[in-house]
Amino acid sequence: IVTSTCVFPKEYPLESAIDRLAKVGFDSLDLDICALAEYKDSPFRTDKWEDWAKSVRDIAEKNGIAFTHSHAAGESNSRGEIFNRNFEICRVLGIKTTVLHPKWLNSERSAYRSEDEFLSVNVPAYKGLLGIAEENDVKILAENLLFGSVAEPQIISKLVSEVNSPYFG
Repeated sequence: IVTSTCVFPKEYPLESAIDRLAKVGFDSLDLDICALAEYKDSPFRTDKWEDWAKSVRDIAEKNGIAFTHSHAAGESNSRGEIFNRNFEICRVLGIKTTVLHPKWLNSERSAYRSEDEFLSVNVPAYKGLLGIAEENDVKILAENLLFGSVAEPQIISKLVSEVNSPYFG
């Protein structure tokens, strides 16, 4: 039985969430890294993030909870130290797959309608992340959303084919 850690407010301690979710019967979790990255006082955002992640791993193991996957903060074109932490925390917690949403808004802030435009932005963006994914042994998963061309499963399938990597699906 799986749920996401986003069932609690972003400022709710992950350690407490794991404990509570285990007590009500969940045995696996989707780690919502989005909330960890957005909450300014999150241990995820400090220079002690790795020690904190190891303690989270220990609490999960003590409670018999596995992390099935994560939802990364950002989207395919995101970069930077905090963004890279998405992959590093997955490595520490033994998470093998992370969902990273495609860039779905164009410069006018509307959803891409053209398959070609969507692919021309997202294929190179995801390819640019394959190194950090491989380094941390984490597969990136694109998720279809409800808007524009990214809502079409066949376009996501084409994206996967064009990125063409064992670290992307």
